[in-house]
Amino acid sequence: MRVGYNSAMNSDAARLPTRRRRPFLAALILLAFVTTPAAGAPPRAAAPAAGYQAAVAQADGITNHVVDVLVVETDRFWHDGDYYRVVALNRVIVEADPQLMDAYQNAAYLLWSLGDSPGADAFLRLGVARNPARYDLYTEMGQHLFRTRRFRDALPYLKKGAAYQNAPAPALASLAHCYERVGRLDEAIAAWRQIVKRFPAFLSGPSNLRRTESLKSGATNNNRPG
Repeated sequence: MRVGYNSAMNSDAARLPTRRRRPFLAALILLAFVTTPAAGAPPRAAAPAAGYQAAVAQADGITNHVVDVLVVETDRFWHDGDYYRVVALNRVIVEADPQLMDAYQNAAYLLWSLGDSPGADAFLRLGVARNPARYDLYTEMGQHLFRTRRFRDALPYLKKGAAYQNAPAPALASLAHCYERVGRLDEAIAAWRQIVKRFPAFLSGPSNLRRTESLKSGATNNNRPG
């Protein structure tokens, strides 16, 4: 399981009241309890807008509660060592809440650690497709590809994630390391310089900048005619 899994779970619990509607489960609940008449009942008139909104709010609340319970259950199964069940529950969770980043990240990391790297690839790509306006899963996908030594495949995802204005220092650091791995030292140096400038409290920034500049200097000297 990813480092910080429990803290991630706790952070989710702290923001539960503000979660966005889970359209999948909410739609099922509405179909089951709002739009389906009882057997033999006469056709109903269209519900007033206020009544419909109240029904949606009620369904949303039920869906939120279901997802909250599932999130807690994933934590329990993690501590029990039942990792396959954690993955299975996270698959359900993202159908109910497609914007819950931790569910994609934790399940994909578990899939990879259990030996199913293609499954992790597919799950993260699903998350990226559903959340194109956020940096999180672009960076996560890039880090997963980097971790599995597919550096050139990782680069486009890491570049995309780092391009967001709210991308944190680790997202840019992942990009810098990837540039280095594919031999693009000038771009690695530029990325570390950006990190040092934008995130002065990021402690590994200056040392990595000096290290890559030294690598670049050594490469230049080695290429000079003897």
